[in-house]
Amino acid sequence: MAYVSDVDPFVRFVEALRPWLSHVAVVGGWAHRLHRVHPLAQPLEYPPLMTRDADIAVPVGAIPSGDDICERLLEAGFEEEFSRGHRPPVTRYQLGGETGGFYAEFLTPLVGSDHKRDGSPDVTIRIGGISAQKLRHLDLLLTAPWSVSLGPSNGFPFSSAADVRIPNPASYLAQKILIHSKRKPDERAKDVLYIHDTIETFGRSLSEVHREWTGNVKRVLNKKATRVVERAAEAMFAEVTDKHVESVRGYLRGRKGALSAGFRRATHPATHVTIVCPASLRGGWQDEFRKWLGEDATLLEGGSPTRAATIPSTGAMTMKPRTGRTRAS
Repeated sequence: MAYVSDVDPFVRFVEALRPWLSHVAVVGGWAHRLHRVHPLAQPLEYPPLMTRDADIAVPVGAIPSGDDICERLLEAGFEEEFSRGHRPPVTRYQLGGETGGFYAEFLTPLVGSDHKRDGSPDVTIRIGGISAQKLRHLDLLLTAPWSVSLGPSNGFPFSSAADVRIPNPASYLAQKILIHSKRKPDERAKDVLYIHDTIETFGRSLSEVHREWTGNVKRVLNKKATRVVERAAEAMFAEVTDKHVESVRGYLRGRKGALSAGFRRATHPATHVTIVCPASLRGGWQDEFRKWLGEDATLLEGGSPTRAATIPSTGAMTMKPRTGRTRAS
């Protein structure tokens, strides 16, 4: 089936989920994209990272007994694609052919041990007729979610507006940080870009993101996880090596087909991205990162206060380069 744009299959998917939109949340790459249409987001000069898959977070017990999400998806033209090795099997719901087609996966929080009582890996669970994959730290993405209203006015051709839940930016950032160390190199590079662009997207509303962090997200984290998040500006970004830079470049090269519109517009070619992101992470961008955690928070060992940073009116942070089991969710 031919689609006018990559938005069309996503709209078709959300329509199939409409009876349960108040129970689930769009996470992963599509959440990052939907952040752009939130009222607190500011316009940016470059398009968001694109993805052909949609990840849906489903809380255990959220879907009423007897409801069958799978049946709705099959009626909408999706097909089940199973991966062997687990019961129930890890399942993706495919639309538009295996090559380049849109697909969706369902995720749910992994709480407690990674293994069941019989010693087998605790990987999947059946919820509402679909197979959901259990992932650590996914509960963060379901903590105090925000909502966006999608319709023709913002580029989503629904017949009637669809209110879709997405992670609040503080939850989104914290979860990316907590899973970072267990990610593959190319996934880490992608997540660095997601983190960078999320902070730029809400560059004029970092005080709101900070309130979400202190009022909702931080409260559900244990002390160890809180320390990991609060020290991320130093632990993850203080010394971005050539290896990190090459990882970002490699990711962008591998995504050229999906980024046909250009990760940055003509004024910001892909070669610029490989400078802006790593250079930003090496320097003043750390201050922007710290803002959502609180400008006055003492985050660094030794009690060094964070420095104030100014966000240009465009929201884009232009900086001169200096010389010298977890899956996507």
